[in-house]
Amino acid sequence: MTTRPCMYLDPRLVERCTECGRTVSLCVCAEPSDRAHARLTSEQGKYLSQVWLELSQWRGPQDHLLEKIFHALGEISTKLVDNMDTQNPSESEIQRDLVKVGVLLTLLAADGTPEYSYPSS
Repeated sequence: MTTRPCMYLDPRLVERCTECGRTVSLCVCAEPSDRAHARLTSEQGKYLSQVWLELSQWRGPQDHLLEKIFHALGEISTKLVDNMDTQNPSESEIQRDLVKVGVLLTLLAADGTPEYSYPSS
């Protein structure tokens, strides 16, 4: 059997189609590889790829997470104000920084930060 880009292994290690959820042998999708490729190259797919890459860089517990979030927000605010005046920072650079803030907020919600005893245990 050939490997398709629209295929994944479920918890029981059965090959399934990402589009219809059925086993690959019972897949009823017309051109599922093309549909999976189109989904991955869409704006949402690119965003999720950026989030995944950024999340993989922030593994493990983070100290001073709240301060990192405020620092990143300050940098984004400065870039947005500069963008109004000079068009200097690129759209992709601003988007990358916004993804970073989103990932840091997600880590704060999921793991907490020890400096402010969140989550309380």
